[in-house]
Amino acid sequence: MLVTLNALLFALQCFLPNELEVSKELTVKIPHTEELFPKHQEKEEIQELAQSHFQLTDLDVDTFGIDSSVQLDFKSGIQQLIEFENGPDDLDAFFNQLQKADDDKVRIMYFGDSQIEGDRISGVLRNYLQSEFGGCGPGLMAVKEAYDNFKIVKKSADNWQKRMGFANYLKSTTENKYFGATGYVHEIKKGSNGDGLMLNASISLSPNKSYYSLANQYEELRLIYNDLNDDCVLKIKGENEDSLLVILDQTNQVKEKVIPTSNLGESLNLEYKGLDSPSVYGICLECEEGVVVDNIAWRGSSGMEFSKWDQENLRQQFQILEPSLIIYHYGVNVVPYLTDNFDYFERMVSKQLRTLKRLAPNSAILVIGVSDMSEKEGSNYVSYRNIEKIRDAQKRAAFANGCAFWDVYELMGGENSMPAWVFAKPSLAAKDFTHLNHRGAKIIGEKLYQALMEAYNNHINLSGYDENE
Repeated sequence: MLVTLNALLFALQCFLPNELEVSKELTVKIPHTEELFPKHQEKEEIQELAQSHFQLTDLDVDTFGIDSSVQLDFKSGIQQLIEFENGPDDLDAFFNQLQKADDDKVRIMYFGDSQIEGDRISGVLRNYLQSEFGGCGPGLMAVKEAYDNFKIVKKSADNWQKRMGFANYLKSTTENKYFGATGYVHEIKKGSNGDGLMLNASISLSPNKSYYSLANQYEELRLIYNDLNDDCVLKIKGENEDSLLVILDQTNQVKEKVIPTSNLGESLNLEYKGLDSPSVYGICLECEEGVVVDNIAWRGSSGMEFSKWDQENLRQQFQILEPSLIIYHYGVNVVPYLTDNFDYFERMVSKQLRTLKRLAPNSAILVIGVSDMSEKEGSNYVSYRNIEKIRDAQKRAAFANGCAFWDVYELMGGENSMPAWVFAKPSLAAKDFTHLNHRGAKIIGEKLYQALMEAYNNHINLSGYDENE
């Protein structure tokens, strides 16, 4: 049927003009076969990358493709180094802490837009870093997110009331600007337990057995909260039926409660009871030492929220969490706004980076640039004309504020590279020509780890650090 249609269209093109005037009001355009059936734009190196990482049997399934035993060959495939304005010193705070990961905690807070939803990119980075430097657990998460988060199986009672502080949700709220570093705040809805004064709500957490094994292990639970007017009880029940009773102290400032969980197993059920509800900013599942990587994805965000929230409230959270590295990865939500001048965008990114430096003065910051995105032009998919302007503005903002920069756009292949990721076999990106799928994100996560380790090894060589001492 397809061959017959192509033959018919070819015949029409041979004997008819490009446009046929039926009447003064109606002109019919005779389409070219390339317009109806556009050729796939391919890049040989991207196709080789797809086939070297994944079997063709994965063609129709967007799997995690998880194999913790896979070792990276740093000399093969595409590479993209981290860029510095002032040299590797921009990441010293992170690298110095990473050297002490055997005895201390090293937290990476990975903030981003929908490109990292579902723990894409960050999950792969976490697994490699925890395998190399120790550590475990999925890190920081909200009571409920606006999307599926595959790193943990989480079920929260319906009476947890959610407020979100990012993208259009922030514009529509008339309430205070007290949000968790997760972008969320949750409280128990008053009156949700009938006529009684006592409030209660639950959260169950259990491993995702199809996910990375190290993310399914944890030694402690950390609850970060605020605004509690009366002491309350938190009961934590483990999979072996053992349980702990913990008192959450009343507070009008950010507090954390650290609860050892090693004796409770990996499946936990949290039951809260009290006369007042805390404002819960986040839950952490992690090890006492080693690397922790938080996935904090804000769908629809361009990364401009940090300066809009209550600064003291947020500063207290960063003081508790103590990140060694903040990754700032935004851009796809800026691309559809076509303009020729991105000076304003650059100033806004700079403002967010300055804000993050004030909130977490001991943390290094890595800015990850916008990835390629395509729009259809005739029969082909081409890069939005402002992609490189956005990338360049992000890079200038990073360098102006003493931050490192990693160029995903160039890693993907630069201009018009997204179609090669979409049409690769198996595919590496979604057919919206914007988002990586889990296979593509796995590759980006590996390349990010590779770039960080290249910079880290250079730091070690320059500092003369001997890990055997």
